[in-house]
Amino acid sequence: MLKYSTFINEDKTNKPKNFELYYSRDFGTTIGVFKSDPISTDIINCYGETKTRYTYLDITDNDDIVSYIQSDVAKDIPEEDAWTDSNRQQMKIGRMINKLFPDKYNAEEIEIFVNQYKSVMRENRTFFKLFSGEEITQWYSEESTQEGGTLGNSCMRYDRCEQYLDLYTNNPQKIKLLVLFEQGSSKIIGRALIWYLDSHGHSMMDRIYTTHDSDINLFKRYAYRNDMVFSTFDDEYNGLENIYTILKPEKYQFYPYLDTLNIYQPDTGILTDSIRNIQDDGGSIYVLDDTYGFAREHKI
Repeated sequence: MLKYSTFINEDKTNKPKNFELYYSRDFGTTIGVFKSDPISTDIINCYGETKTRYTYLDITDNDDIVSYIQSDVAKDIPEEDAWTDSNRQQMKIGRMINKLFPDKYNAEEIEIFVNQYKSVMRENRTFFKLFSGEEITQWYSEESTQEGGTLGNSCMRYDRCEQYLDLYTNNPQKIKLLVLFEQGSSKIIGRALIWYLDSHGHSMMDRIYTTHDSDINLFKRYAYRNDMVFSTFDDEYNGLENIYTILKPEKYQFYPYLDTLNIYQPDTGILTDSIRNIQDDGGSIYVLDDTYGFAREHKI
């Protein structure tokens, strides 16, 4: 029988040795898009410095899966061969973060990182289109929508809702619909209304509806690139409040359910999030928060 000290020494000898953390240019580019994220910053700072059991990280065809090589195998493989070596394994990116930084980040922090990672991975497989006027109606239809997420559960997706959208279709200069598509699919995977605000002289992206949570980040990057602001639905601390846009003055038989700008004065065309922006002598005021096309009258 082996002596205890011999057993311990053998155990130390056989324990896999760690290897410097390396990752591919594609992986580095992906996390570099959101380098202000603390997890992304940690990974960047660890490159070639920190030793770990998982190295030569690379992206895969799956949005949330990375490939890697175990450290005990990596030491015997030339770097130029590591990216195609048959010993490569795969792991979900969230689990990999837990392996690289055990107990450092909580579940919420990792989820934020994973959603950002997935959104960057999906960017090359998706594209945006902006619609206005009568075109908007088609992209609210359930037949045009991929199931799942907040988009698949939207109260405005039913066929009966088509007749509620005249307020949108009659104001193409003030209201547009930003739609996200997946390459090779005719069904949409995200949408958000874009309003031109007369209160701020700026375009605002209203509440974002998506099939996949991670795609919210795609909409946010679109907004940043196109100098758009957000509503409080998607930016709790910096989203705009006390806002309004002025539409064509018109009273409709039916109205859409509105998330943010849901107070309407038909005689003036003012659509706002606050009663403070309504004219006292401008006629009736409606609140547009009904999912069956009706508007309830508000008394000042």
